[in-house]
Amino acid sequence: MPESDSLREGLGTIVDLGKDAAYCDIAERFVDVAGGYLADAQSQIKMSPVKWGRVSLKSSSFLR
Repeated sequence: MPESDSLREGLGTIVDLGKDAAYCDIAERFVDVAGGYLADAQSQIKMSPVKWGRVSLKSSSFLR
């Protein structure tokens, strides 16, 4: 990240750390937020059972 006070202050505000947050703290917060988002997304995914067998590669058999 560039050494920009305006950018650092903006990012710190976005992640609720305040204007005086250091880049390292901001980066850690982004990692935490992304990890939480991924954990939530993974807990809500329901996989369909796999149907084993032959498949057709003809375009007329594709679902539309």
